[in-house]
Amino acid sequence: MRCTDFLHLYSDYRDGRLRDRALETALEHHLRECVRCARFDLVLRRGVDVLQTAPQIEPSPAFRRTLRLRLFATPMLDPFPAPGLAVASLLVAAAVALFVLEGVTRRSAVDPPTQPQAQVVVNPGPPFVGFAGPSLVQAVPASLASQEDADSAARAASVAP
Repeated sequence: MRCTDFLHLYSDYRDGRLRDRALETALEHHLRECVRCARFDLVLRRGVDVLQTAPQIEPSPAFRRTLRLRLFATPMLDPFPAPGLAVASLLVAAAVALFVLEGVTRRSAVDPPTQPQAQVVVNPGPPFVGFAGPSLVQAVPASLASQEDADSAARAASVAP
């Protein structure tokens, strides 16, 4: 038997409520073998003996009446909450405010600026498709654009059979 088993069954053993004689014998054997449990049993037995030899005092009727009134009296509620509760409430409110503020400012910082759609530029030469925004298309001078068109047309004519 282990000490935890002994301690679990000790109250029933001490009060004489164990019905199993083999279990009672095992507890007594453990008491003889284990110094710690034997010390526990000795201290408890001495404490019970002291309590049983002490004179019994009968409380007065006034004591019982006063005790009954105290037990059933409703406790007075403090009209002011504890200062810790007020501080905790303020901290929670500040945390919620910071959370909301962070969500609002982060959304505007994450949204990219809106730009016009890119235009597809196709060259009649080799198969190449490039993408350019309106600022790049406007930056090419008209004389250069017409020169490129003329060169492309000449190349296409020389390649054709």
